[in-house]
Amino acid sequence: MKNTINGKPLHPAAMSYANEFKAGTLSRREFLGRATALGMTSAAALSLVGVATPAKAQGAIKMGGHCVFSKTFSR
Repeated sequence: MKNTINGKPLHPAAMSYANEFKAGTLSRREFLGRATALGMTSAAALSLVGVATPAKAQGAIKMGGHCVFSKTFSR
């Protein structure tokens, strides 16, 4: 069984979930939910199954520009 960064062994269910994910019986979302519930980080869980880490979030949104609103008034 693999050891974690703090020297403690990996939870046995984590390997079971990883095997289910690799077999296609467990979705990525469900695998990450279960693995993180066991105390693993998402990066550690993804590296356990050999999946590339998620893409970085989009940068800051460009400020500026204009927005036009239109409203028709009836009398």
